[in-house]
Amino acid sequence: MAEFRDLIRRSGVLNGMTAAAALSAFLLSACGGGGGGNGGEGPSEDDRLQVVSYDDLPDCDESLQGKTAVVEVERAEYACEDGLWSPVGGSDDPGKNDLGECGNANKGEIKLSAYFEDYRICNGTFWESATDEERDTTGRGGAADGAIRQGEVSGTSYKYDSTQASWLETDDADVDLGFGGCTQGREREVGKVYDDEYYICSDGRWRESTFAQYDAYGNPCGKNAELVAGTVVGTNLYVCDADTFRAATNLERAVGHGCTSYNRNEEISMAGGMRCSNAWNATTDDIVKGTLTDDRDGQTYKTVGIGPFTWMAENLNYDYKIADSSYGSRCYNDSAHYCARYGRLYTWAAAMDSATTGCGSYEDCGVSGKVRGVCPSGWHLPDAVEWEVLFDVVDERRQDDDWTTSGGKLKSAGGWIADCGGGANEDRYGFSAIGAGFMDEWIWTWDLYDVFVHADTTAVFWSSSKGDWLWDSYNGEGSGGYAATLFCSGMADIEEEYTSHALSVRCVKD
Repeated sequence: MAEFRDLIRRSGVLNGMTAAAALSAFLLSACGGGGGGNGGEGPSEDDRLQVVSYDDLPDCDESLQGKTAVVEVERAEYACEDGLWSPVGGSDDPGKNDLGECGNANKGEIKLSAYFEDYRICNGTFWESATDEERDTTGRGGAADGAIRQGEVSGTSYKYDSTQASWLETDDADVDLGFGGCTQGREREVGKVYDDEYYICSDGRWRESTFAQYDAYGNPCGKNAELVAGTVVGTNLYVCDADTFRAATNLERAVGHGCTSYNRNEEISMAGGMRCSNAWNATTDDIVKGTLTDDRDGQTYKTVGIGPFTWMAENLNYDYKIADSSYGSRCYNDSAHYCARYGRLYTWAAAMDSATTGCGSYEDCGVSGKVRGVCPSGWHLPDAVEWEVLFDVVDERRQDDDWTTSGGKLKSAGGWIADCGGGANEDRYGFSAIGAGFMDEWIWTWDLYDVFVHADTTAVFWSSSKGDWLWDSYNGEGSGGYAATLFCSGMADIEEEYTSHALSVRCVKD
């Protein structure tokens, strides 16, 4: 009885379920009910589970069927019946007399309970403790997607997700970046901070992104390997790969179609056949070979289609002239024998057809686009990118500006020294590059001398792209032009050569 008096003294009132449960327990104990202290009539206090809050109740499974539990925070008792914990006592819900009915009609309603001395939310069945987040967001109503509001109870910031029609807690990026909240409806949306920090909304969070993702925003990221133009820089091209945009490679730009994780093993045919593996790779099936006759002097050259372009398969041997006088081209060692073997060697001015373009050895003439240069009609001097595309399409591991092993695949079986340090001369595609060497310039006692070097060990071909960093004591900066070099070892690269050097020329069909 003392325990019962203490309960009344603590609660200050004898009413509701608390009193009923306590009185019942007291009477059972006082009557000395047998069978383990409860006379076989319902569980004793010793048998009941004791938990702090409703959320702490274990799953109501078969092992707990008919058991009861006391929830300390609610000062309420629940019974496990048919897989659910249900309130016991004179009321279906301990808070019913205090807060009114709880059902689907008022699910989510929050009220201050004098009985429980805290805020309660209706979960559709009964009233349970409301969290600060529920108090901050319930009943607030909708807003613009991504709108941010501060909770009045906790001070926590929340963002409105219109797709879920709910307020969600923000993270630092939602608040600090100034873009608003990242939500389902804003998935893949991008934003920029300062000049070079880009972010993309992904899986409910703002994450750092690439410029490609930023520039390509607004384009659908599909699986068709289509190239799309940038929305900020219209000349940029991108392709969707592995569910994100990346910059299209020079090879993909030349092909006009991406090679991605979505179209592996796709085959296409342009000047030559290609297959998408890790990148577009030229195939050796049905290589298209032909001939070209230069109507200026009647010389005929072999041609071959490799990837997206058709190339001359022999070095140009046209005697370039200005005012009927040979200009800027030489035979190796000034011997006609070597012109027949290697073709002619051209300074950059001659290769660019300076009489037409005004491109001198040390001047950036501002020519853009395809430059015919010294090539026959309907053909042009390849720029540095076209040489890169050739290297890329025969060496799928190369990425635009890296060194490449493609030289071995482009070298002819003959025309090279026997010992090339293990470099193979495969001539896999019929390009048939030979080691024609080049004309260098050496300085001796402050005088320049023309020197022919590296025959049968190196092939160097001009591009139409002007260099910008080579310097010499005679002409200063800007003394170079880009050239493609194939080494005896089978390696290849694109690098600057002095424009006064005389190199080989291969032309590409327009």
